[in-house]
Amino acid sequence: MLFNHRRKSTFLNTLVGRSILPSDELPETSWPCRVRHSPQTEHPFLDVNPALFLEALGTLQTKKFGTKAREHTFSASVGSLEDNASEDEDKPRAPPPDLENDPRAIYEKLVDLQPKTRENLLRFEKENFVLRTHVEGLETIHEVLQELNDIVRLCIRLEVPLDLNAEPHLWPLLTVEFLSLRNRRLEGVFEFVDLPGISENFNKFKFEHLISRLSKEFTNIVPVISLKELALPNWELLPGIINNGTGSPPPLVVCTHYDTGADRLDEKVEKVKRVFGSDARGPQIIPCSPKMGYSAQTLLSMSMHEKPAFNLLWDETSVQYPCAKEILGAGEPELNYRNFSREKWRQSIEKQLEKSKLLCAFDCITRDIVPNAQRRLLISDNEAIRKLLKDIGDELKHELRGTRRSREKFEAEYKKFSEKKEMLLRMLAADTGVDYALKESLLAYSAALQKEGDLYLKKSVDLAIKELSPKVGIRSENGHEVLVFLNRSSHDAFYDMVHEELSSRLSTTQESYIYLIRDLIQRACNGRMVALRNDIADIPQDGSIDTDELKEVVLESITSREGKCYCSPSSETFLLHDC
Repeated sequence: MLFNHRRKSTFLNTLVGRSILPSDELPETSWPCRVRHSPQTEHPFLDVNPALFLEALGTLQTKKFGTKAREHTFSASVGSLEDNASEDEDKPRAPPPDLENDPRAIYEKLVDLQPKTRENLLRFEKENFVLRTHVEGLETIHEVLQELNDIVRLCIRLEVPLDLNAEPHLWPLLTVEFLSLRNRRLEGVFEFVDLPGISENFNKFKFEHLISRLSKEFTNIVPVISLKELALPNWELLPGIINNGTGSPPPLVVCTHYDTGADRLDEKVEKVKRVFGSDARGPQIIPCSPKMGYSAQTLLSMSMHEKPAFNLLWDETSVQYPCAKEILGAGEPELNYRNFSREKWRQSIEKQLEKSKLLCAFDCITRDIVPNAQRRLLISDNEAIRKLLKDIGDELKHELRGTRRSREKFEAEYKKFSEKKEMLLRMLAADTGVDYALKESLLAYSAALQKEGDLYLKKSVDLAIKELSPKVGIRSENGHEVLVFLNRSSHDAFYDMVHEELSSRLSTTQESYIYLIRDLIQRACNGRMVALRNDIADIPQDGSIDTDELKEVVLESITSREGKCYCSPSSETFLLHDC
């Protein structure tokens, strides 16, 4: 994450290897922009969240500040402003100007803006203006980023509401391959954030608050200091701001404009060291010249296969011009250029690149900063896991503490459990004994009825033979008695007589058996009710109101049912059929 008052965007452009971020001698960054390294990305692209700017754009289109300022003549206003500046300061101040209706107030806010920003204001006020949310290509990305910076700058100047404390994930994201990192293997996401300068303090936005918030989400803060502007006092506040935000000094400080003021370079670098801390814990100071280094990189790329045409490099507006001028001089550059061989020309460019110390700065970032950031991120993740495991352990310990019992309490609870278990087994044993006794009684009576039925059959046959004699007789054949009937009618009469006698006797036996079953059921029911009532009555009271009341209700219900057990007709039918 990079920031300073000037030249941070130039340094980032050099790191990326392309002129993609707005950058010149004037401050260009008013809104943070994330720049992410994406290997093998053929075309850079920019994603913008428009929700942050829609309301502000709507206000600019409604108020028409730029249109009002353009249509008004300010010559008289400027003269009156100069007169007012010399008036006695003791006079009462006028009320704050109305920016919406006062052309003079609008002029005062817009007079020192760059022409491009005033031009963009007029574009923003058009109803058909649409903020682009996804663009590709260097020029288009540069335009959109300048539009975003101008929107923020205009909102600040014209007091248009804008959320300046948006979360980092809502900031514009520029995805591009860093040419300086093309052959380097990096783990994780390599991302820079181009921040507003330290002097950008306005309304509710404070630079130190931004640093404090970002230190929780990003791994390193790298200040970029311009050696040309050490006379400005605000940069000396950076160490305190970073220490307050991150709790530690930055690992690295990049000093730009190392190619200016050659007679006092060492003195300026020493001043930066003193401000950021000269002890062993202080950051590493890396002086470099991004502009010259970027120019040398571009010129070296153009001269890779052969010397380019002179007119391609001798263009004062081109990136490669500063390096070409430094090598060829201002006297007879074209003649000097013709005297260079291809190999000598490339060596001269490489020498300028080395003098810029740009590659040294890149090496420090990729060799030292990135591993340290990864180490810090790993430590942070481990600490988060440790805290999570500790919270889980504390929660489990709390749950176990609630279930843990003393030895005395355990023995008391186990004694209660044993008593309840013994009572249950006793009740089951009692029920089993009653069931066994009733079953034995039923089997004994069934056996008696079986014998009695056999006697009934013999008596019925003997009685029928006696009544029908001499029409029915008995003779012995092979040890068995055989009935002999005189005729068919005597045979039928015999069977009718036996059937009638057996039916009468078996009907009486059936009634006796039913009465027996009912009696057994009644006795079993009453016995179980009495045993259950006694067992429940023997249960000791535990002091619980609900338990005691339930016990009384159950005992009352059992008492009311004693002696009232009966069998339904369906039960009788089942028992008789089963028997």
